[in-house]
Amino acid sequence: MTVDKQRDNNEGGGCTGKGWQKGQSGNPNGRPPKDRCLRDILTAIGEETPNGTEATRIELLCRKVYEQAEIGQRWAFEFIADRTEGKAATRLELKAMEPLPPREPTIIRFVD
Repeated sequence: MTVDKQRDNNEGGGCTGKGWQKGQSGNPNGRPPKDRCLRDILTAIGEETPNGTEATRIELLCRKVYEQAEIGQRWAFEFIADRTEGKAATRLELKAMEPLPPREPTIIRFVD
């Protein structure tokens, strides 16, 4: 196909050649939404109530974490403390460094 024929096929503009009216978007509805993200899926599962209980899965899971903390599991205690009290701030101590001594300039010579 020659360049002239390509131009004739796309006279109206756009990828189909039908073209758009002035000021009209080529994609008026925008990009279609993606599937739900992992956070949405986990939240939905956590809000479910398993058969025979009134508590949600998240509530049951939190109770299990408390049980683990009660029997001495350090990770469970830290998990609870981090989420109820907030993580402790990490303090960094910065020390001033001594300046480096001046260096002799490096001379590079190219030899043919």
